[in-house]
Amino acid sequence: MARREIKYENGKFVFCQPPKPNGFELDLSNMTIGRNFSLNVSQIADELKITPRQLGNYFYDGLGISAKEWITQQRMVLARKFIYAVAAGELRIGDIAAQLGYSDPSHFTNAFKRCYGLSPADAVAKIKKAV
Repeated sequence: MARREIKYENGKFVFCQPPKPNGFELDLSNMTIGRNFSLNVSQIADELKITPRQLGNYFYDGLGISAKEWITQQRMVLARKFIYAVAAGELRIGDIAAQLGYSDPSHFTNAFKRCYGLSPADAVAKIKKAV
């Protein structure tokens, strides 16, 4: 299988295959992951009208990670921003977990810890201590 490229154009990630007679692009900018973080790989594949396996191949070939890992990374980028709202008393950690699509706050805590090396509560404490 030829290696697919990923391009970033006009604020969108676009996965491309080598040129074909009819051309082919998978534009992920229309995915609702940016607005609905409870989506999973199957739901995103359905939205794009491809199979979960095809979606996984695009991500792995284009980014070297699975679609599930990409979703988790996107969630963790937002989680890091939301942690400041927790430190300011505007949100609770459970609110962040729910907002990012985690049905169980402990799953969110474990993902956050794997990504950043400390729990959300420790991150909040560190922020409060720095201020």
